[in-house]
Amino acid sequence: MRDAPIAFGWIVACHQIGAGVGALGAGVIRSTLTTYTPAWLVAGAICLIAALVVLRIGRRAPSAVVAGEVTAPVVPSQLETT
Repeated sequence: MRDAPIAFGWIVACHQIGAGVGALGAGVIRSTLTTYTPAWLVAGAICLIAALVVLRIGRRAPSAVVAGEVTAPVVPSQLETT
């Protein structure tokens, strides 16, 4: 969790770079083609690709934390049922 602020900073920075490039690209498309339609289509395609990439993200099994040290993943059958 100590790296969360760094990860958040990179996410915000990349988002801002993408917003700037997207706005510039849409402006260039609008200036040359006099329509925003190709810009919308490109933006939609990028969103679909991003959604597919996100769907490929796997989930790790939860790990047990003992005195600040991460141990092996916890298997549900190892948990006590009281």
